[in-house]
Amino acid sequence: MDKSPESVTEIIRTKEDIGIALNDLPDREKEIIRMRFGLGGIDVVSLDAIGRIFNISRERVRQLELKAFKKLKDILAKYSFITPQEAKNLKLDSRSGKDRRTKETILSPLTDKRFNTDRRTQWI
Repeated sequence: MDKSPESVTEIIRTKEDIGIALNDLPDREKEIIRMRFGLGGIDVVSLDAIGRIFNISRERVRQLELKAFKKLKDILAKYSFITPQEAKNLKLDSRSGKDRRTKETILSPLTDKRFNTDRRTQWI
């Protein structure tokens, strides 16, 4: 029997057909999740860089990401990625709280400007 997923982020990283569930999210939340996890063939993008793309703060991006995780719990159960019982016990985020700073250069799709950013990675 397969091990039950522990968090929404674990499901996002392991399910190839997660795009079906993401389509139920509002457009901005869907794009934030796609950028944060590098879905659809794009590179992983930092909170700061996403904030510049959408002209919002890094903190607002983090809040929208968390809001999307909460919505995804129900959506994942709706599409049978998880059972309703698993949805109740599912953590929102399993990424480690350890901060490792790395440099990245990103290209904003809205302005075609290159940004050098400090990216805080929180992956296990």
